[in-house]
Amino acid sequence: MISRYTLGIMIMLLFIGCSYCPVQTENITMSFQKVEDQGTFIHGSDLPVLLITCPSGIGGAAVTFTGPAVPNSFRIGLRYSACEPFRRLEGFQVSRSDGSKWADPPRISRLGYLEVIMPDTAFEQTSGTLSIDWVDMYR
Repeated sequence: MISRYTLGIMIMLLFIGCSYCPVQTENITMSFQKVEDQGTFIHGSDLPVLLITCPSGIGGAAVTFTGPAVPNSFRIGLRYSACEPFRRLEGFQVSRSDGSKWADPPRISRLGYLEVIMPDTAFEQTSGTLSIDWVDMYR
């Protein structure tokens, strides 16, 4: 028989695991400026989050949309490692392949990463590339 404590832990782990389920990305490709940087889509609190792990704190990524099933919007999550989220950013810029640019959008501290709220206008095209560049605050 399972104790209440064990059952509670199992339910908590289920909810934690579900919050990090990957989002379908068959129409999205990503490339990073640095080999050590990695990214994956997770479910955020209200929108998908492109969770980027960047050990150096400075980097860039190109997110290319190759089909019509692109999410209406997503956010960016930044962390140094799985246990070390970014705390602040010195700079953050998004540019679209048509030349549109956005700098320093709002940010929210989340458990495990710093979330950057992407502008909805960045997602007005159904194809093309978003270039994302970031610089953390000096640690």
